[in-house]
Amino acid sequence: MSLPIGAIDNMNVTACWHQQQLSTRFECANQQLLLRIERVTPYLISRLQQLGINSTPPQYKLLTRQQENTPPTPSGLSIKI
Repeated sequence: MSLPIGAIDNMNVTACWHQQQLSTRFECANQQLLLRIERVTPYLISRLQQLGINSTPPQYKLLTRQQENTPPTPSGLSIKI
């Protein structure tokens, strides 16, 4: 998913379900926003565990503005909000 954050930022979120486990990847060109996401992700992981969903440690990637404007084309379902 590509989520608009504020007036100029986007957060690209990739989630993959494989062998009963959820893996997530967060990509953004705004370093401060990415750091905030890293800080709140433990709450997301905790909630997933309460729901019985196992997950791998999330991955985080700081993008350049050019990379942010051209997100990778994943296979499967892609959602842009």
